[in-house]
Amino acid sequence: MTPIYRSVSVLEVKPQDRKVLDNGQVEDIVAGKEFFETQIELLRSQTLAKTVVKALNLTSDTYFYTVDDSVWASKLADEKFRIVVEAFEDNLGVDAVGRSRLIEISFQHSDPAKASDITNALTNSFINSAAASDFDPTAYARDFLETRLQSAKTSLENAERALIEYTRTNDVVYTEEGTVLLSNEPQNTSSVTTLLAELDAELSLARSERVTAEQNHQQAIGNNFETYALSHPVIIDLMNRKAALQSEYQEKQLIFKPNFPDMIDLKSRMDILDQKIAQQTVEIVENRRAEIYAEFNRMRLREESLNTQLALLKNSVAAQPKKSVDYDILKDEVETQRAQYDQLLSRLNGVAPVDKNVPNLVQILDPAQAPLRPIKPNKFDTLLWALLLSTALGLSLAFTLDTLDDRVKTPDDIKSQLNQIIMGVIPVAEKGADITENLKNSQTIISEAYASLRTNIQYFSSNGGPRVVQITSTRPGEGKSVSSLGLSLRFAGLQGRILLIDADMRRPTFAPSESGTLGLSDLLSADTEFTDHILPTHYNNLYLMTSGASVPNSSELLSSRRFDALIDFARANYDYVIIDSPPVLGLADAPIMGAKADATLLVVEANQLRAPSVRLTIERLRKSGTEIMGVLLTKYSAPAAGYMDSYSYSYGKASSDYGAPKRSKASAKLQQQRKLDITN
Repeated sequence: MTPIYRSVSVLEVKPQDRKVLDNGQVEDIVAGKEFFETQIELLRSQTLAKTVVKALNLTSDTYFYTVDDSVWASKLADEKFRIVVEAFEDNLGVDAVGRSRLIEISFQHSDPAKASDITNALTNSFINSAAASDFDPTAYARDFLETRLQSAKTSLENAERALIEYTRTNDVVYTEEGTVLLSNEPQNTSSVTTLLAELDAELSLARSERVTAEQNHQQAIGNNFETYALSHPVIIDLMNRKAALQSEYQEKQLIFKPNFPDMIDLKSRMDILDQKIAQQTVEIVENRRAEIYAEFNRMRLREESLNTQLALLKNSVAAQPKKSVDYDILKDEVETQRAQYDQLLSRLNGVAPVDKNVPNLVQILDPAQAPLRPIKPNKFDTLLWALLLSTALGLSLAFTLDTLDDRVKTPDDIKSQLNQIIMGVIPVAEKGADITENLKNSQTIISEAYASLRTNIQYFSSNGGPRVVQITSTRPGEGKSVSSLGLSLRFAGLQGRILLIDADMRRPTFAPSESGTLGLSDLLSADTEFTDHILPTHYNNLYLMTSGASVPNSSELLSSRRFDALIDFARANYDYVIIDSPPVLGLADAPIMGAKADATLLVVEANQLRAPSVRLTIERLRKSGTEIMGVLLTKYSAPAAGYMDSYSYSYGKASSDYGAPKRSKASAKLQQQRKLDITN
């Protein structure tokens, strides 16, 4: 970062009184708060900034623009000047110093000498311009009096206009004797009396006619004007036409029935005439009422007009003294305003210059000096803020990612996100030895974890644990088959008879028999003995039923009674039956077998599956009637999840290719396709 230097100058604003006129008749000026704030705004003004930019030729200073900017060369001179002025204002600082009468002016620049030169140039330009114009007492007095004189002139003009308007509106004319005459009023008492009598008589007649018209209007509101309507020519014509049709109808009624077309036509025409008679009657009645109301309204308006004329005539006679008083008031106001205007004009002509050597109210207290140290960059503050902000950002990002990450990672997630019992935790192991050899050794961490799982299943309830246990997972590759073998080996170590059934007929895990006709699919497809499909293994007390030949309809075979009979046979002849079933999502095999097994153990690979996917698996199993005993968390890395590795107690490193924390897609695919040969 380019070092930036800040140069500071201090101005003092003195609280000195100054008289406007030499005789002291107007007022005094005091450099108060308003004056102080005005000086600050003047120092910040663009006009002063332009003056300094021109005086110092700052348009050639590369600090205010980019040197290698190709666009700068193509700009017009006025545009360059405007850009430099804006940059000048951005680097300028004008602030009051506390509650004192001092003003601090500062400027920032990459060159300390230029920073001080620009600051001093700005303060000197301000002081010179203020001394040349703003503090001339004679000019201020003249400006003050001219402002007051203009205000007095406006007031005088307004008063004269009001007097002229009153005279014109009220037809007032002053004679030499001072008598007010009304041009539209009668000139003798007898003519006024005659006019009043005529208007009063005409008003009485109009009032009588209005009362009669109002009574007629009130009667018309509730009157249906039946007689008036019946005597109307239109109604008479319609009634005659209806009578002719009625006569014709009665004559034909002696010959034809009412439903005869001619009879129906006559009846329809009579109905139309009835409708017209009713409609015309309503219109005639409404028109009559409107005529009566119009007559009443005309009489009312005539009465109001005569009342108004009579009142105006009486008021014009009575208002003559009041008009005289109002006229005198307006005339006095005009004379007062004219006297004030003449007085101010006389004072303006008498303004004389006073002492022009009065000291300036604003002066430089401390001129700007070239700074020795830059104000930025402040490396210590920058590093401190960077450390604080990056730490806060890192913590916020970690918290956000952890909040948004809904994968099942720890045993606590089993309880909080899945609301399931944690039956066991199988730690992740390093790559190395064969999986079966690792599980066979009871001193390894993984073997001890499966032994703990076996104990939890044995004492799952007060009546003991389930004997037929299905082991499944949400998707392939979560350690389901390895967990089936590991749990079977730990149960076999108890000297009980254990049957491990490979029920994944689509992708078997354990090696099929050499004959190729033994296994679960062959047993369910043919009526053979159960014992013919059960093979001994390398391990004592552990027996295996392979998946058999691959079939396209495994779900139909598992839904058959043959499979139910197999479960009953296994429960009767073995202490524990472990069923290694296919994954749940996308297949129907696991829900079918789960409904027939005593309980189902759901295998979940740590830090791989999102909680909604596992919850969907649990929901599918429960809908089929499966009893879920809990969840087995596999491939769990305690240090990576923030837990201490409690599984390393008293044992050395385990060697196994099971659950390697990082594996390629190719190695994962090979592990899925590999078959474990545990048979003799």
